[in-house]
Amino acid sequence: MGDSWKVEDRVFAHWGDDGYYYPAVITKIKDDDIQILYDDTDGGEVWLTSDTIAEMSLTEGDDIECYWPDDETYYTAKVLKFEGDKIKVRYTEDDSEGWTEWENVRTWYEE
Repeated sequence: MGDSWKVEDRVFAHWGDDGYYYPAVITKIKDDDIQILYDDTDGGEVWLTSDTIAEMSLTEGDDIECYWPDDETYYTAKVLKFEGDKIKVRYTEDDSEGWTEWENVRTWYEE
């Protein structure tokens, strides 16, 4: 999903068996293994293979899922626009709009 990664690159990284990719930063690289730190974890750094890392890139119109802390769940949304580190989205469930941050986003990739 990517070629030449560097330490401190922002990426989407696969997490466990849930099939989703979450925002992270690369902290170390050794051959095809990449150590990352997820944005929303206090579990420390994790080693992954490069095929489980993707470029942290979203564009307007992309479908994502956003974490909603009040409900402690993710909701499907469409990216509307970007402003600094904020992402404006429209939630699929009720057509409401709101702002979120990268740390609250997860995505998926077709294999």
